[in-house]
Amino acid sequence: MMSEEKTSKAESTFDGLPFMDTFYSLSSNDQSERNYAAYSLLHHLFHREMKGENASDESEIESNIEVEIKDGCYAFTRLLNGLCSGRASARQGYASCLSSFLKLSFQSGPLETDSRKKTWMDLFKSQLGGSENITAAEFVRQQLLQCTSKSENSKDIKGVVNRGGKGSEERDYMFGKLFGILAVARSGTLAVNNVDPAFELVKGYSLDLLELYEYKKWMRESATHALKEFLTFVSAQDNAATLRKLINTPQFISFFEPRNNWTAEKIAVYLHLQMLCTKEPNDNKELPYALKTSLLTVSSLEGNDAICNVKSLLKNTSSIVYPRCHMVWDSVWAFLAEESIVDTTGKKSKRKNSKIIRVLRNKAPVGNDAPKDILEALVNSVIVNGLLCTDIGDLSDKYSLDDSSGVTHERRALALSLVHQLCDLKLSCTLIEQVVLHPKIVGKLFIQTLQKPSKSGGKSDNKMHTLQPLALNILEHIVQSFCYEGDDNVETRLTGVKSFVRVSPSFDVITNTQTVSLLLSLDSGHSKMDKEKENDIYGNMTDATKSILWKQCFEFLEQELFQKFNGEAKVQDAIKLVDLIFSFTKQVMRVGDDSQCQFFFRRSSFTLMICAFFNLASMNINLSKKESNEDILSVAKSIHGHLQSGKSFLLVPYKVRVIMSSRFFSLLSDYVGTIKRDTGRESRIDFVVEEC
Repeated sequence: MMSEEKTSKAESTFDGLPFMDTFYSLSSNDQSERNYAAYSLLHHLFHREMKGENASDESEIESNIEVEIKDGCYAFTRLLNGLCSGRASARQGYASCLSSFLKLSFQSGPLETDSRKKTWMDLFKSQLGGSENITAAEFVRQQLLQCTSKSENSKDIKGVVNRGGKGSEERDYMFGKLFGILAVARSGTLAVNNVDPAFELVKGYSLDLLELYEYKKWMRESATHALKEFLTFVSAQDNAATLRKLINTPQFISFFEPRNNWTAEKIAVYLHLQMLCTKEPNDNKELPYALKTSLLTVSSLEGNDAICNVKSLLKNTSSIVYPRCHMVWDSVWAFLAEESIVDTTGKKSKRKNSKIIRVLRNKAPVGNDAPKDILEALVNSVIVNGLLCTDIGDLSDKYSLDDSSGVTHERRALALSLVHQLCDLKLSCTLIEQVVLHPKIVGKLFIQTLQKPSKSGGKSDNKMHTLQPLALNILEHIVQSFCYEGDDNVETRLTGVKSFVRVSPSFDVITNTQTVSLLLSLDSGHSKMDKEKENDIYGNMTDATKSILWKQCFEFLEQELFQKFNGEAKVQDAIKLVDLIFSFTKQVMRVGDDSQCQFFFRRSSFTLMICAFFNLASMNINLSKKESNEDILSVAKSIHGHLQSGKSFLLVPYKVRVIMSSRFFSLLSDYVGTIKRDTGRESRIDFVVEEC
């Protein structure tokens, strides 16, 4: 009780900005200043009646209410007019304040001295001369259209409309109407008890947005985005019947007519409406007539569709340049994946306890194609073929800076943004490795964009790709998304390593990043403070989990190395893999514990030594001999099995054996130095021989 009295006293003594000054501050670029101005305005209008509680007579109370009604009418009209202002952040400030203004004016009214108990909006309507035959909600739409439409239009002798004012002024009116409709939707004042007036009101606002879509090409995306949000609010009020009835109107049926010109914006609205109509799990009703066709399918993405060329329309959204991405892609991801809340609490993590992610659906909302198949067709048709102008079956692996394949910066930027969004989805490791981070995508987007400029004539070329900052940012985000789950993402981290290393074993060197090292949770050479920040961003794995990840990574590197022994053209890749194994082992020896250091030294040195100095083709390996070292013999047998190709046997190329022998002695030297430092033994060689 005491707390309520203190709150009432605090609200009654709130000073805030002067009433007339709030309108100027609503257009400030500072969000906090706009919020303070809106709070001051709303407090002045809807909390000032508390002063009338201590009034001496009823006439004084009525006088206070009349003043409040006049101020409210002025504020209502001023807020509607402010939507059309192009000054600073006026639209954002006035629309946000208008939404709260409408919510309060519909929910509350003056003191109980009014026997009819009208809301503030009812009183505003009467004061502004609104008709008694319309509801307060309809009056709001009437005033909104009046304030966001130019009245200077006239016709000349030929009947041509002369629009008054400049084109920029007309644009301001159109955006003012759009912001006003969204403010009405967010205020929650669309829901009324009578069904028919509510439907007519929703239909009126929807048709207003469709008119904005037809106004200008540059207005299409904004209008359809507003239409999506408006229909979402309608659906959120448990009014599925109103939504279905609206979609079956002639205007919406004509909007999605197959003979009309389809655009990416129409695809976004179409998919969004299909999602809204199939949202309820127990809703067995058929889709409205206008939405029965499955638009996002494998066949449509491959170009075999009668309604529209989905592939071409999605590819052409590259005209929307980064950092923006066309709204249709949000509808596509919502169609293929559903939101889920996961717990991200960790013992050493300072992150929030939960995170909203999108998980790929098991079944698409509409159609018979699986979301996995649709996603694969989408990546292959739109990203690989459409944006990167290449083909999955193309065996070329040369990614030079001087690319003449017709890939524009805009298309490459869109492809980067889409890969960024795809990695945010909760996908299977197989889908990530074979589709999302396909070698063609990684090569075209990261190798080709981030590789160091070549040297010409002995002089280094300082030329840098235009999209290098964007590619670095997205690559960092991909690594973070793979490492976010801490100890539970060994398979995801390894998938990232495989995807990047298969394109180039020297991926970190070529791109001048630490992508593979961060995925493997290896030391990046940062200071202690930077390491703590790095662990918070990329996850702090336990030693046991690191050992599992490193062992699986080493086995993968070995398999990749043995596959490169077949053919002279793969010798250079084999040498790069040898260097990667050598570098990987040295990093583990630097950051790992004693057992990890010993294990990976033995495993790596055995592999390098056996391949460099022994001819396994003429060896008969028998593990049953007790006097033999089972560790080195098991490694030899494993290598022998990988090199055995049918009846033939793959020989290690001479150039690779030279490099492997060199790396073996270098690794041995590093390990000897480590043993002396850690054990203090005088006979270091004897200890190493004992270890091996």
